[in-house]
Amino acid sequence: MGAPGLDNQKDRTQKRVRLRSVDDLADRQLRSRQPQAQAELKLDLHPKKIVIKSWRQGIDFVGYVHKPWTVVVRTETKNRMLKKVSAKNLTSYFGVAKHADSYKLIQNLKNIASHSGQGA
Repeated sequence: MGAPGLDNQKDRTQKRVRLRSVDDLADRQLRSRQPQAQAELKLDLHPKKIVIKSWRQGIDFVGYVHKPWTVVVRTETKNRMLKKVSAKNLTSYFGVAKHADSYKLIQNLKNIASHSGQGA
């Protein structure tokens, strides 16, 4: 028997159960704990704010999208940076970009800064 959430798991009655993916297991656990959260912690899970998706799609967190193989600046954040770049915030934007795989973004910021006479 393999790790939880993988194909060919056996339930308590020893019947074969096929799970589509680890996401199914996570969804089952989340839904099974919802009554406990509501009763003990007085918390409600908002049905539209629960997002379970593949790790390959990435996790959107604090302006970055974290994927198994890379971290990139969120598209919305990147577009806002390129639109609002100025001499005052250029260094800050370089700081945001350096925490991600963003060579092209850094080059774009440098180009915008040099064309507007701000220096890089």
